[in-house]
Amino acid sequence: MYRRPPKKNPYGNPIAKAIIKQELTSQILNHKIRLYLMEAGEPCDALMEATGVSMAMVGYAAELEAAKPGSKFSREDPKLRILRGGLSACQQMLLANRWDPLQATSISMGIDATVELVPLVSPESLAEAMRALS
Repeated sequence: MYRRPPKKNPYGNPIAKAIIKQELTSQILNHKIRLYLMEAGEPCDALMEATGVSMAMVGYAAELEAAKPGSKFSREDPKLRILRGGLSACQQMLLANRWDPLQATSISMGIDATVELVPLVSPESLAEAMRALS
């Protein structure tokens, strides 16, 4: 029986696209849940690094989309600006390595904006962002 070799680019497959985006969304939402389970003053570098990388990847992909002619994004899109604010709060917490519950709202809003942007960016832009940030 003949079997086709697997494609090197899974992003052409609509099922693979949906699975990748769903896994990314699930991972980002898990970070949000962990965010609210942390105690004040607790070390948070691992969580903030993981959350920041996920947010940065989606933000970078959205920036790539905004740079394309005829794009539905602009660099001043409100969701993208909220994502940047949440990412900035993640960076502050990562550098401090002590959880401050007052930052939870801005990071949570950034996570929400990230989740809203995931379905809007193309899989090609997400793949480019993954390559750039890894």
